[in-house]
Amino acid sequence: MYRFKNIRRNLKPMIFKHVYSFLLIGTLVTGCHSNSTSLNSASNTQPIDKKVFTAIQWKDSVIHLGNITMGDTVSFHFRFQNIGKEPLLIKEVITSCSCTHVDEVSQAIPPGGEGKIHAVFDTRKSIVGFVKKGILVTTNTQPAQKQLLYTAEVTGHKKIG
Repeated sequence: MYRFKNIRRNLKPMIFKHVYSFLLIGTLVTGCHSNSTSLNSASNTQPIDKKVFTAIQWKDSVIHLGNITMGDTVSFHFRFQNIGKEPLLIKEVITSCSCTHVDEVSQAIPPGGEGKIHAVFDTRKSIVGFVKKGILVTTNTQPAQKQLLYTAEVTGHKKIG
């Protein structure tokens, strides 16, 4: 009898804990589900005008610059083509650090046309060793953003002063 009472006494808190956990998880799942439904219904009320979107094909999205001596600047470009039916607009280009400068692409690229994003890597603003940098390009395509990458091995010594 004593053994049975201990089991019953220990069983009640365990059952309460499991029921409480089940209710809590159920509330969270239901709450998340209802939020996602309201977000989806809100996005359905604002249709996206797909006429302004086009398509882009990147001919270069990763460039390996190889070995570069500290103090040098290297010029390179990422090539692309507008494979859609609307003019391609480069809305924004953001570099990952001050060691990279990118020329602005201000003109629209017509359907079938090609373009390039010209970049310059200045090793004086970088580190010695392996370098992996990114350039984020925003266009009127879906998806709107593309991460372009370049790598280099910077050799030599960085001058202080």
